[in-house]
Amino acid sequence: MPAALAAVGLVSVSTIAAPVAAADTGAGCSPLMAYLVPGTWETSKGASWSTPKGLLAPVGKKLSEDYTSSITVLYAGYEASAFDKGKTYEASEKDGVARLTAVMKRCPDSKIVLGGFSQGADVAGGSGMGDRAR
Repeated sequence: MPAALAAVGLVSVSTIAAPVAAADTGAGCSPLMAYLVPGTWETSKGASWSTPKGLLAPVGKKLSEDYTSSITVLYAGYEASAFDKGKTYEASEKDGVARLTAVMKRCPDSKIVLGGFSQGADVAGGSGMGDRAR
């Protein structure tokens, strides 16, 4: 699995040897939260965060299979555009960082997996939450 993760340009990956026991991490939070950020044109602002998207879909599927009920995998919905739809890459990235950061703050006690592809890697890195992915 690490080779597959590296191939899609993950910003950070928490490495856990075995599934984590259930813990009280807050409403809607699981002990592990995976925030995967699709790249340019792979998602949109109105996209469901629970629907697998883009090149990170197989990564999320594998995480779900390996960690079952111990993990919740979310795929960030944000503008994901570059010089189209009336948005610049920078504006799209800022939108993604704001949305991702707000969602990540809902589960402060969960351990996280944080990853992104292409523009999504910039969004993940810009979230300022990478230190929680250790």
